[in-house]
Amino acid sequence: MATKRRNSETLCDLAGFEIAILCALPIESEAVECALDEIYQNKEILWQKVDGDQNAYTLGRIGMLNVVLAHMPHTGKIRAASGASSLKVTFSGIKLALVVGICGGATRTPDQQDIFLGDVIISTQLQQGDFGREYPDGIDLKDAGEGGSRPAPPEVAAFLHQAQTKHSRKALCEDTRDTINALLPYVEATLPTTESDVLYASNYLHKHHQSCLGSDCAVCNSTNTAICDTAKKSTCRQLGCDTTQRARQRTRHVSTGPRIHFGAITTFDIVKKNGISRDHYTQEHKVLAFEMEAAGVWEIFPTIVVKAVCDYADSHKNKIWQQYAAVSAAACCKNLLRKWVPSIRGTAGLGKILHLPVEQRSAIDDELTRKDYLASLDFEQLDSRYHDIRFAYSKTCDWVFGSHEFQAWLNPDNFEEYNRVLWIKGKPESGKSTLIKHIYEVCSKHFSGHVIVAYFFHGRGSELQKTRLGMLRSLLLQLLERREELLQKFIKAFPLRGQSIENQKWVAEELENFLLHCARQGWLKDTVLLVDALDECGESTARGLASFYENLSLNSVTHSGRLLICLSIRHFPNVSINHCIQLDIDRKIEHDLDIGRYVSSTILLKNANLIDQVTRKARHVFSWAVLVVQILNQFYDQGNSLQSMLECLKEVPDSLHNILKSLVQLDGGLSKKGILIFQLILFAERPLSPRALYLLVMSGYDPGRPWKWDRNDMDDIRLKNWITTESRGLLEVTTPLRNSHKDDFIGDQGFFSSGQIRPSKATGFLDGYSSIVQAIHESVKDFLLNLENVSLLKNGETQFSYSACHKSIVDCCMESMIAGVDASGSVVGLQYPHAMYALEYLPFHIEQAQLTNEDFAHLIKQYADALEGYSWYYPFKAHWPGPPHNDLLLHAILTISERIVDRTKFRKSSERLLTTVLKKRLTIGNNLFGSVLFFVAEQNWPAAMKILIDADANAFIRDTNGRSLIDNVFTMLSIDNVFTMLSLEHSPFAEDSQLSSNETRTSFNDRVEVACILIAAYMQAGYDIPAVEGTGLVPLVIAVKIGSVKLVSYLLRAGADPNTAQGRLITKTGRQTPLAIALALCADRQCATNSSIRKRYKDIVFMLLEHNANWIDTSEEARNLFDVLAYGDRQLVEMLLNHGMIPRDGYLGEAYSKHYFKIAELLLTYGAGPSTMKPPLLHS
Repeated sequence: MATKRRNSETLCDLAGFEIAILCALPIESEAVECALDEIYQNKEILWQKVDGDQNAYTLGRIGMLNVVLAHMPHTGKIRAASGASSLKVTFSGIKLALVVGICGGATRTPDQQDIFLGDVIISTQLQQGDFGREYPDGIDLKDAGEGGSRPAPPEVAAFLHQAQTKHSRKALCEDTRDTINALLPYVEATLPTTESDVLYASNYLHKHHQSCLGSDCAVCNSTNTAICDTAKKSTCRQLGCDTTQRARQRTRHVSTGPRIHFGAITTFDIVKKNGISRDHYTQEHKVLAFEMEAAGVWEIFPTIVVKAVCDYADSHKNKIWQQYAAVSAAACCKNLLRKWVPSIRGTAGLGKILHLPVEQRSAIDDELTRKDYLASLDFEQLDSRYHDIRFAYSKTCDWVFGSHEFQAWLNPDNFEEYNRVLWIKGKPESGKSTLIKHIYEVCSKHFSGHVIVAYFFHGRGSELQKTRLGMLRSLLLQLLERREELLQKFIKAFPLRGQSIENQKWVAEELENFLLHCARQGWLKDTVLLVDALDECGESTARGLASFYENLSLNSVTHSGRLLICLSIRHFPNVSINHCIQLDIDRKIEHDLDIGRYVSSTILLKNANLIDQVTRKARHVFSWAVLVVQILNQFYDQGNSLQSMLECLKEVPDSLHNILKSLVQLDGGLSKKGILIFQLILFAERPLSPRALYLLVMSGYDPGRPWKWDRNDMDDIRLKNWITTESRGLLEVTTPLRNSHKDDFIGDQGFFSSGQIRPSKATGFLDGYSSIVQAIHESVKDFLLNLENVSLLKNGETQFSYSACHKSIVDCCMESMIAGVDASGSVVGLQYPHAMYALEYLPFHIEQAQLTNEDFAHLIKQYADALEGYSWYYPFKAHWPGPPHNDLLLHAILTISERIVDRTKFRKSSERLLTTVLKKRLTIGNNLFGSVLFFVAEQNWPAAMKILIDADANAFIRDTNGRSLIDNVFTMLSIDNVFTMLSLEHSPFAEDSQLSSNETRTSFNDRVEVACILIAAYMQAGYDIPAVEGTGLVPLVIAVKIGSVKLVSYLLRAGADPNTAQGRLITKTGRQTPLAIALALCADRQCATNSSIRKRYKDIVFMLLEHNANWIDTSEEARNLFDVLAYGDRQLVEMLLNHGMIPRDGYLGEAYSKHYFKIAELLLTYGAGPSTMKPPLLHS
């Protein structure tokens, strides 16, 4: 690629190249060459290879690594060994070689994960498939000691071990997918279709069959295994290979990226094209792939084989997947190398410079940090609503740019009057979203020097798509991607605070405060901010956002910022902003002209009278015109006359809701199937694919029958027609566009799809998991949820309430789970997509159904029983690369909310559910979230923790670092302090904070509850509460410090020593006991002015004294008590005197000076002298 070439001539130090990539085929080399970040042109650097070296080389860079790409002349391990030997002489500094390219693959891994075409295999071991002893019953391969099976050398093995951790593997998969998408245009390749990945039964040969053209072939018909030369050169399509002979169907869409497998690879000197032999060999030797070069390189260098599967090593080989597989392997190799730590000499940079400057060393870390911060803001479907909105029809919407409102918005002279805010209002479905999208497109193209960012609220989308937090994350992501200086300020404002930014749980208030801070600093200059459909986030949120944007615009104007804000909203809810320019599209004649232009262009019968009537009856509502034109065009196609069409138009209601009402009431109203469809579309927890929707509906409509997807019973074309008919045309099947990051949506395949389904390009019509069913417009959902229209949907039902809808969905889900209970994991995602939805979301619907206690207990028992039939699910989930909430156990805990698990009357039912899952899945992963208990503790969830402990979960579990669960809880508590309850002053933007302390206080109290539950478990087991390992933190001191009376009480009852001491904790008090700390906080000015906080510390002091905490009469204790006297607390003074406090003369003088006469009398009673001198100790 020309843009990667280095243009400076310099002397090349070949010893500085430590990484070699070897490729045997041109398509492999081309893919690797495109993956290089930079290519050093041979004519511009001075170097030469040794005599006899038959390889050709490309020199370049990946990240900060110098890389040499060796183009080997031929395939085969002998040629590879020769090429590697030449490479070693010319490039003497090579420390790691990667053999990269394509291979034949096994069909599944030893742990029964499917391997699909395009998947990448990374070697942890190499076997020579033809190096051994042949016996009548097969070949006995030589073992490692005899040179047959070769494990990776120690440095490579350690590197690959790191790459296989859950976090690293997930990151490698995601980065590889992104790199593939970037490389495909350069190699002029496209994604293969899902349908082209065909795995035939191993005994079904690629030959002329009697049922196909060429059935008279004498060779193919002579024996079961003979294949003629013509058949060998023909494609499956040419031979008519029977697709019903498939052993399986691909369950992952290609656009989700390849899965990466680590394991053994076998090398042969022949190309394997035998399915039976493949299966026998892979099962016996536990290998994942077959290739031809690696053994030759393995002998010369420490080697990693990175190859992508282009065929299944059977007789049905074809070249359809070769190019994609080559790109897949190159992309994986590139991202794998980014984790390799080179020597200083091996870092990028030609010539004699053998050290890396500090600036360049830190550049790598800075780029990774930058990427992580941006990724933390991103979320799947972030821009899907934008893609759902249709582009403006030809020659429409342009009027807005000439309107006086738009011009006034741009005019800098009006900023004090309007604060540069454009407020667009209009009727529902009038076309506001299309107008905002058009403004965004035009401004992005013509506003040079400006940053244009936009957000489109999506009322029927995922949680983030319709909330303030999702909007803020999206807008900030767009801003920070385009403005590097703003990104650096963002990183500085939100330091990591000891944790990975990937785990950052953003709060809307802190992101709002950052934007406000930017406005006050003038950092948002030349920025255009567009937000559509504020009404779709709810009235209270819309009002709050209106206030926020008014504040943001005011701050920007006040501090000379050039920020333009454009918002759109319906007339209802009636939300306003004081200083803005309002544009009402319902009052714009140009908008009506746009409707007329659309009608005249799209209506089939070009009659002026008909066009005029449609335009006038639309009454500014664009969607009404679109719907009516469709109805009239259908009339036209049926051969109706102009007069009939005019009569039809008279009967069409003049409002969108009335049209919907007439459709729902047609032919006696919705059928029972139709009602179930709308209940699922309205209240399903995630979008449903057509097949999942169909099977869920039929399971509820016809219970007792084990419904599954069967093409012979229903195909995709008929399914689309069925959905249209049953929904009266109010639902549509669509393939949503998504960005390439994290996703809330999981298709039919659920966890079989590498975590997310992301068809970034158009895929097959209804490929089972890339399509979803949704309402044709937001107005349909509004209509169906309107109480006035509920009666239209009853159709004999007793009720159509929210809880009743969820009860219907519960019935559908339970039948679906039962239907798929005996299916194996390999087919359940394909044939039982409804069971996959039920498995994940049935607990959620049980909660929402508001069942009676009797029904609740019955359903929980059914659910727990059904889970036993999905035992295959658990080992798969143990290797699941997604975030922890994708674990079924975690899901069961998180979705069966506290309202359910706290039904004490039926606790046993809940415990059975959780205990069933616990037996399957309670293991330690590679981080705190690897264990459910650690996750629950991290989330401060006392109710879930109690259920787990009551169900005999191991409360003494440790993570991979050896830290116990209680250690982690007290470490988190040690970060808290009582001042958290007083203010949020630690926020860098405290003056802007709109965050209530309720959320912080609740989290604090829940964390204390979790700690108490664990302490009770230790007490029951007879164990002492340990100090926090590696820190010296003492639990009792932590409990006193945070002011938790309950936690102190639990610890003292568990035997904690009240006289224990810990290092410097409180300002200047030195090494102190819990009693000293409690007194110090009682006397703290900030605490003392808060009666609630001060009472806690008094209670703690009393509690410690009652458990024989010793009074030590030191200057520090005297100082603390002197400060206590300043607030006249007689009860506390008396308690201390009773426990050995020695009254000093200074105390008496302080009591008299403050008019605390009863305290003075008390002090005199306990022996204080009558001195009136000022106290000898000066408090700070």
